[in-house]
Amino acid sequence: MKQKLAIARALIHNPQVLLLDEPTSGLDPESSKEIRDLIKDLARDESSTVLLSTHRLEDAEKLSNRVMIINKGKNIIVGTPYELEKKVLGEPILEVRLSKLRSILTEGLSKLVYVNDFSVDTEQNKLLIKVEDIDSSTPEVVRNIVHNGGDILSVRALYPSLEDAYLKLVKGEIV
Repeated sequence: MKQKLAIARALIHNPQVLLLDEPTSGLDPESSKEIRDLIKDLARDESSTVLLSTHRLEDAEKLSNRVMIINKGKNIIVGTPYELEKKVLGEPILEVRLSKLRSILTEGLSKLVYVNDFSVDTEQNKLLIKVEDIDSSTPEVVRNIVHNGGDILSVRALYPSLEDAYLKLVKGEIV
C-alpha cells in the first residue's frame, strides 16, 4: 500500500482538497477496496480534505467523517454517518436468538421499562427488541430472558445503515 500511496502522491501532487466523483463506480470489489484504502490513506497521511460525491452509500459510510444527503438539489441532512443513522432510524435493535421461544419470555420483556418495543420471529426463534440505550440495556435484557428460562444462542445489535437512512429520507418518510 505504501507504494500505491507514493504513486498516488506523485500523480495528484498532494492537494489540500481532493474532489472525487464516484471513485469506485464500475470497479470490481477488490479494486473498490484498494481505492477506498487509498482515499483513507490520503486523508489520514497527507491531511488532505477529500470531498466524495457518490451514490454508493457503502463508500460514504466507510470513508466519510461527515455526510450530506442531497435530494432534488436540496440539502436534506448533514452529520456523521452514525448521527444520520441514529437521527433517522433511532437506536439499533437488539436481536436475541433462542433455542426455543416461550410466552413467559415475552411477558418478562413487556414489563421492562427500558424496552420500548419488541417483535417475535417464530420461524427463526428470534426476539427483535427496541431499547432506549443498547449498551446499558443489553445486559438487563439478557438477564431477564435467562431468569425466565430462556436458552440464548446469540445476542447482537443490528445497526441501521446509511443506505436505510437515505432511503427513508428521500422517500419523505422522515422529515
